[in-house]
Amino acid sequence: MTNYFKDILKQKTQRHGNKQVDLYSVTNDGIIPRSDKYNIKLSDDYSNNKIIEYGDVVFGNSRHTLNFGVLLEKVTGSVSSVYNAFEIDQTLITPEYLNYYLLFNRRNMLHILKPGARDNRPIDKDLLFETKIFLPSLDEQNKITNTLNTIKNIIDLRLKIIGNLEELAKITFNTWFVEFEFPNIEGLPYKSNNGKMIDTEMGLIPDGWEVKELKEIVSHNSRGFPPKYNEDNTGIEIINQRCVRNHTILREAVRYHDPSLGNVPEDKYHKAWDVLINSMGVGTLGRVAVSSRAHNKIVHSVITILRANENIILPPIFSYMMLSLENTFERMGEGSTGQTSLSKKYLSSLKVVVPPMELQEEINNTFFNIQKNIDDAYLEIEKLEKYKQKLLIKLMSGNKRESIEG
Repeated sequence: MTNYFKDILKQKTQRHGNKQVDLYSVTNDGIIPRSDKYNIKLSDDYSNNKIIEYGDVVFGNSRHTLNFGVLLEKVTGSVSSVYNAFEIDQTLITPEYLNYYLLFNRRNMLHILKPGARDNRPIDKDLLFETKIFLPSLDEQNKITNTLNTIKNIIDLRLKIIGNLEELAKITFNTWFVEFEFPNIEGLPYKSNNGKMIDTEMGLIPDGWEVKELKEIVSHNSRGFPPKYNEDNTGIEIINQRCVRNHTILREAVRYHDPSLGNVPEDKYHKAWDVLINSMGVGTLGRVAVSSRAHNKIVHSVITILRANENIILPPIFSYMMLSLENTFERMGEGSTGQTSLSKKYLSSLKVVVPPMELQEEINNTFFNIQKNIDDAYLEIEKLEKYKQKLLIKLMSGNKRESIEG
């Protein structure tokens, strides 16, 4: 059955006021806690924010994709007053079905964005209301969402595994390279068993370790390539700053460079064990991504590419060293409001403590294997997402029951 969005939506008007509710934001990932998007406090006054509750759908200002979210948790929160928030008629549509439907039709609904600045476009409510929506019975909606939720649960399990591996790597790195409790020749923790320490500008470090500037331990430190985007999603894939999230490279946010404009230097393509650091923008500057496999995509010029000098530091250890410095990178931004950038000069002069190569070789395989397992899990998630997209095409066509039960 085909309906219109005006049949299922009612605009929200209730304001935050002085209510004690959590703050949310809307990105291409949906409705998320505001603290997950921004590393800084944006305002001291949220009284004009709009109240949202379970089942509400919120449209944020959009760039190259439709930013929306359906609140799927049974909580009360608030979002920015510039967002368009709507209550849905749950006698006609379930929140879960609406969420999947909008994900499936995200590209097809770009027409509801108002003309204007490409990077800050709100929706046109009238155009939204006059947009058609495929609306099966509630029973069919539940069957569709149950099928898709099964895939989501598998993905969530992989993400949990990734989280556990990241925590293991973090604990291991801190134990060896921050607390200096790597095993001594007797297999006992070095520092707490009277291992010899020497005084340096970085404080006490183990004998035989060295303080070096970042420029001394890398073979490559440069920004990526300034692309010319193809809006029809053809050409060479580009890793942009939205791809650098969760300490990995998310393919879902890639854009495309027009190859007719000439060759891109080889060193601007992502290679295995490259460390990528977002180097421009408020809220995203300083984010670090690592990967044990080459993505073979162009790295955007707003991202810094670091490659380890393998004669001094092994790539897996260098990768986790850079991840451990993410908070430092976030604080290193300079420039005017909205134009903050990470200076190559300051980055190059950053001091780090480097262990001797023989100690690195003892633990390197551990970090190598952890990262490889993380990357394999992300690759599996990517394949599951593609499979889910194929199912969405089937389940949200006219042959719902056949697709589910057949």
